Amino acid sequence: MNTHVKNPLPALQAARAGERFPFGASPRGWYAVAWVEDLGLASVRPARLCDRDIVVVRTESGEAAVYDAHCPHLGAHLGYGGVVEGESLRCPFHGWEYDHGGRCSKIPFVDAPMKVGLHKWPTVVRGGMLQAWHDPHGQPPLWTPVELDQQGWTPPVHGRDCYWSLRAHVQDIAENGIDVAHFTTVHGAQTIGELLDVRYEGAHASWTSVSASDLAGKPSIAEASVVLNALGLHQVQVRIDEGKLQFRSFLYVTPVADGCIDIRMTVSVRQTGDRRKDRMLLTYLVPRLTSELAKDFDIWENKIYIERPPLSRVDGPIRHFRKWASDFYQ
Repeated sequence: MNTHVKNPLPALQAARAGERFPFGASPRGWYAVAWVEDLGLASVRPARLCDRDIVVVRTESGEAAVYDAHCPHLGAHLGYGGVVEGESLRCPFHGWEYDHGGRCSKIPFVDAPMKVGLHKWPTVVRGGMLQAWHDPHGQPPLWTPVELDQQGWTPPVHGRDCYWSLRAHVQDIAENGIDVAHFTTVHGAQTIGELLDVRYEGAHASWTSVSASDLAGKPSIAEASVVLNALGLHQVQVRIDEGKLQFRSFLYVTPVADGCIDIRMTVSVRQTGDRRKDRMLLTYLVPRLTSELAKDFDIWENKIYIERPPLSRVDGPIRHFRKWASDFYQ
């Protein structure tokens, strides 16, 4: 799909989401899998990640792990009837067991296990989120996500109203932040925002966006400091009117299957010293932020990727962003 599309509508109507982009659906990076607190002890659940079936396991001691879903013996899906016993996962089909490292540790009625195993995905837990590493070429992790200091901030709020499944691509969601021109049209900003200190350093991109907006019926100046950890984690810290209100909004964007992604959002506020006020701020912010994010959904789900867009002077450094993003597919 490296050709110029003069009229994208017929192509868009005929295409699945995964056919709208000239690159793979799952670039290199760390991707959110599950909140550890949502995983019961001695539990196993089926999931999808980067167009592969996986199982998310938590052992009796509380260790969380991600494995390919199918038993290498005769292909049973371990997420449907599989059982966690101690630190091992037992297949529902013939009872073969796999230890925490994914190695076969027991075969019923056989003296010694065979030298087979499950593929175990590299994982880390940051801020309570279990994240798994994916590389299109099977390479080991090239970096690890940094644990962010939560001192002075309320615990991140997340729930069902902060979780979405969309027919979109992870790169579009990441590119959205650098596309300052859409803030006026889609999000009602009074003027096109200003981008400051844009940097691309390895797996990380960062910038500061300053824009005028309306907050609770009053004109306000918002200064948003954005850090992207590759294309899967967006960390945004916002100061309203020179710090009168400060909050964090994190987006975890995960490629699930070809053309489909999951988005999880968390929100926290700078502690004021008054817990009641902190709760009131969160009660106000969470629905407002989820509503603003949802304004992009129809666009993300139905747009196509224009490889050489005719950018205007107010569109933001989209070309530079795309050059940085291209490294995650190589």
